[in-house]
Amino acid sequence: MQAGIAFKGLYRIYTQETVTQRDVVVSDDFSDAIDVGQGFGVGVDIGTKLHLPEALPGAALLKPVIAATYQDIGNTRFSGDEVDDKAQSVSVGLSLNPTTGPVAHTFAFDVRDLNHKADFITLFHAGYEARFPRLFKTTASVRIGANQGYLTGGFTLDWRFVKLSAMTYGEEFGEVSRVKEMRRFGGELAFGF
Repeated sequence: MQAGIAFKGLYRIYTQETVTQRDVVVSDDFSDAIDVGQGFGVGVDIGTKLHLPEALPGAALLKPVIAATYQDIGNTRFSGDEVDDKAQSVSVGLSLNPTTGPVAHTFAFDVRDLNHKADFITLFHAGYEARFPRLFKTTASVRIGANQGYLTGGFTLDWRFVKLSAMTYGEEFGEVSRVKEMRRFGGELAFGF
């Protein structure tokens, strides 16, 4: 079993505004309609992770791990009048980590923001990752999953001093689930010595 606590300093630039169809028709400049706030805050997170004992049936093969986090305990508050607090959040997760031949697998499932009212699909996340052994001086992994009911995917190529990653995921753009997907793309090129 592992447990930890984290103290974090955050600087937040924040805006939350509803732009209507009329706003779009009347003007293409929303700078007057949207208020931007900014502020500094300090938050606290705690978490725990439990590797189930191999004596349990199937545990030696599947290597299950259960985790829980409590983030932004008591709500992280920010200085500044226009910046809302960051609400506290409780999340739980489970992963299975079997190995078949030289390939390591991870099947992960988590439910985030359990203390918030929302449709279950927007709280549920699942994924699968396959990590391949070092081949031609490269370690590779591929990932596929679901975030808020939308497809996710990605890969990583890891050389000794350079790592290249790419990913995509969808998240809910609307205020209720399965209304409109907002597709995100990302990449990373990292150098280490």
